[in-house]
Parts: sequence; structure tokens; C-alpha cells
Amino acid sequence: MGEEQAADRCGDGETGVLVLGATGATGRLVVRQLLESGNRVTAIVRSGGKIPEELHSNPLLTVLEKEISQVQVGELIPLMEECDSAVCCLGHTMSWKGVFGPPGRLVADAVKLLCQAALQIDRPGPFRLVMMSSTGHRNADFHEKIPLPDLCIRFILKLLLPPFADTIAASEILRTEIGPSDAQLEWVALRPDSLIDRAEVTSYEVCISPTRSAIFNPGQSSRINVAHFIARLINDEDLWNIWRGRMPVLYNRE
Repeated sequence: MGEEQAADRCGDGETGVLVLGATGATGRLVVRQLLESGNRVTAIVRSGGKIPEELHSNPLLTVLEKEISQVQVGELIPLMEECDSAVCCLGHTMSWKGVFGPPGRLVADAVKLLCQAALQIDRPGPFRLVMMSSTGHRNADFHEKIPLPDLCIRFILKLLLPPFADTIAASEILRTEIGPSDAQLEWVALRPDSLIDRAEVTSYEVCISPTRSAIFNPGQSSRINVAHFIARLINDEDLWNIWRGRMPVLYNRE
């Protein structure tokens, strides 16, 4: 299964969205795309000063300054009750402390927290969660075939790089603990390939599984294309129904 997306703007949205990782390189673009789509956005950030001023001044954006690792389920539930969806773009800082220092399970613990809160919310329909994962994670539900050399390198990376293991653990929480058809929580774990920066949304494709080796023949995924697709997932009911409970892979079209 695949889908091409042209460089169009997302349609108007009405949903409230909770965003984690809103100050990151991709998270800021997700917030921008959601605001441009008319979504109400609540961002939990370590430092609100890292959000660009033009976004900070948008009346649709609410910024809460707090370490996500210090947020309790009881604090998160009221925020999520005001939203229909959440987006997790959390990642580790690419420094020695960020890679090997605490919290080692930043992403997995945040996804676990979101799931726990979502399952306690009394709402007429399921809460929706989009997580930014990686092509380095194999979706076992689709029995994705990975060459032995790739598997060996992934195994080594999982042992040596805590952020890589953390992202995989977060995706596995959704795949194994929530499952593809939970009545209270629906999810999509988006797997971009090598992330790059581009100024504008370009044409891209979304596939159900990787079509190339993430280790030996990686593709590219511009952060702005990732943000564009996430915003479309939030606002397009038909698109959401295609990908819920799945781990789509996004590639820029070359």
C-alpha cells in the first residue's frame, strides 16, 4: 500500500491537539502545520522560549512549561480531555549527555504516560495518538523482511545507543500493549527515514513498510513533509482510517 502527497496545505481543522516535543526540529514544524490548519494546540515544553515568537503569539497555541518526565497521569488527563489527539515528537538531544544520560526512556515513558491518561478519559470516541518513530524499528505485525546485515547492525545500535532502543520501546508499547484496534485509543507510529531540513513541503510517498534498507540504502524524509503528513492525519478522517494501528514509512519523492 502506498500514497503520494503533493505539496498542498492541510485542510482546515477544528480539533484540539496536545504536542510533546514542540521545541524540537520536527516538533516546531508540526505545531506550525497544525496552527495553519486551524487546530488548537497545547504544547508541553521544557522551555517556552524555544518556541518561535510568531508561533508563541498565535491565540490557538497554549504553552505549558514543564519537564514531561515530571508530569503525572492525573495532571495530564485534564489537558487531554480538552483535546482530541496527541502528537509525540520527543527525541534525545544529540550530545553525550543527551544520548547516554538520563532519562534513558524519555520517549517510551512519555508514550506510556499518554496511553495511561487516554485510557482513563471518558469520551464518546477514541483518543488519537501520533508518534514519530523511525525506520530503524521493524513492524513485527507485518513480518517485515530485513536482511541479516541490517538486523546485526540494528541489534548493535539497540545495545549501544539508548535513544535508538528508547524509540523502539515506545513503538512497541503501542503495537503490543494497546494493539491496532483498541476502542479507547487509536494510534499511528510514523517512521520517517533519514531526516533532513527543507524550506517547503514537497511531494512524498507513504508506504506500509520500508521499501529500502534503512542502513545500507536509506531514503530521505524532510522534517516539513513529516509535519505536513502528521497534520493531515490529525485532520483527515479518511487518511486516519487508512493508517490507524499501523506504522507507515514516509519517503521524499526523489
